[in-house]
Amino acid sequence: MAVREHIAQHPYRGDPDALLWPGRRKGGAPGQRAPLSYDHPFRHESVYKSYVLPAMVAAGVEPAVWYAFRHYFASACAAGGYSIHDVAKWMGYANINVTYSTYMHLFTDHQDMAGLDAIASAAPARPIPTLIARERRLGS
Repeated sequence: MAVREHIAQHPYRGDPDALLWPGRRKGGAPGQRAPLSYDHPFRHESVYKSYVLPAMVAAGVEPAVWYAFRHYFASACAAGGYSIHDVAKWMGYANINVTYSTYMHLFTDHQDMAGLDAIASAAPARPIPTLIARERRLGS
């Protein structure tokens, strides 16, 4: 219920790419915290220390590191069949290579290997000796 209320009051609730949680702007009056803004990402270290860790302890759950949540999210997306490109975007990676190198093992579907076996065992579209002879004639 609290998440629904949060989304209902969210200033960018119609934008699917908007940040879900506000961060703090830089600055602020001396001795006061800077104002919250949905235009700035939150600092995960602060949220983890102030909210997530105490909630896990109160619930009697073994504390997990912050990146365990990211790994779980990527795992759930992979299990749900989402593309690694979409997951990279949702996780905030500008470059898919980071997502690929960190989480690709989650997106591997070994059932597709049968397709590679079929390709490898299929007869070539052109006989290999013909291709070799052509390359020799062209001087390649």
